[in-house]
Amino acid sequence: MNATGTITMTMREVDRFKVIQAVTEARLKPGHAAERLGLGVRQVERLVRRYEAAGVAGLVSGKRGRPGNHQLPAGKAQRALALIRERYPDFGPTLACEKLRECHGIELAVETVRTLMRAAGLWIPRRERAPKVYQPRNRRACLGELIQIDGSDHRWFEDRAPACTLLVFIDDATGRLMALHFTAMESTFSSKSRRLRVTIVSCEGNSKLRQMVVGLRVTRMRRLHVFSQTILDCPIDLRQQVRNQRPSSAKCRAPV
Repeated sequence: MNATGTITMTMREVDRFKVIQAVTEARLKPGHAAERLGLGVRQVERLVRRYEAAGVAGLVSGKRGRPGNHQLPAGKAQRALALIRERYPDFGPTLACEKLRECHGIELAVETVRTLMRAAGLWIPRRERAPKVYQPRNRRACLGELIQIDGSDHRWFEDRAPACTLLVFIDDATGRLMALHFTAMESTFSSKSRRLRVTIVSCEGNSKLRQMVVGLRVTRMRRLHVFSQTILDCPIDLRQQVRNQRPSSAKCRAPV
């Protein structure tokens, strides 16, 4: 009840008042009232006693107008937002929360930081962001201008040889397979990637080669078509292991 003697109630509290009033007037049994309100019978009896003692004001929540039990201390949220604006304006809520705890000693939950950043306009959820428009890239004009390189880790020879990586070189202009071979791993700097460097040198012999890009994906269907052509390019030790063991079928199988 406010200073003018007016009691503010929500629609849920108004419905509860009507049901409790019907119980006090013996027009409704406590069990039926409990089913209608979704409460227990004992809770309905407590509400009836509060209504008889304090009237309508006894049915209003006593927490209204009071600070919450989990409210942040005064100034803590403002300090956290000031630090985020000053030092971490491009951080996400999770990383900003970690930095506040590690570097500034401010203990806040991730969801609390997320709420503060959303209210201050420092972070926008992904679903609310404007969709990005990606302009499709046209293919290069001539053969050899751009070579895409990718590797696929798989047990290509099943149990007849250890797992290896299939390296594929594809021309961007024509989609032609420029080179294929097996290697122990896909790495330019490891000692086991010597075959990769040799293949790159052999491709550089093309007079039209100008640029190479590493890491673009190759479709599984393309791997399936070229698998039978790659056995001659695999390392000598791996090829020898395959020859020593008879394959289980006439054709090599690739993953589908």
